[in-house]
Amino acid sequence: MANTVATVEHSSAPAPEHEAEGGLLTAPFFISLAMVVIVLGLIWKKVPAAIGKALDSKIDVIRQQLSEAETLRKDAEALKAEYEKKAKAADKEAASIVERAKHEESVHHPFGVPHGDRLCAKLDSSLTKATDISNSHSRTMRAVIALRQTQPWPS
Repeated sequence: MANTVATVEHSSAPAPEHEAEGGLLTAPFFISLAMVVIVLGLIWKKVPAAIGKALDSKIDVIRQQLSEAETLRKDAEALKAEYEKKAKAADKEAASIVERAKHEESVHHPFGVPHGDRLCAKLDSSLTKATDISNSHSRTMRAVIALRQTQPWPS
């Protein structure tokens, strides 16, 4: 068999696909042109103004909620103050009831002997009333605390 050798000559001229590298119509040019068209389209359709309006309306809603929260906080503080005042009055009344019962016991029984069922019923009634007032105050305070934990508070 005969050996054949093929040789290929390379010319120094650039390949045709590399000739347009320095030209204007390149991929980055088309990408930049597309971005400019998109940005101009957004401005023409007034998208930034629509976004601004949406943000302004959201700000108004948040301001309204803060105003409501402030009103609720003031109402809760007023309610708390009112019930604290009632609790103090109930404590004073309970103390006066106990004092009166002790006084009646000492007046009616100089030797400190209890009068029996009537005095026990009076003391029991007074104690029940004081306990009811205290329980009412506790329930109210728990309700105020629960309301405070569920409502957002402005800082």
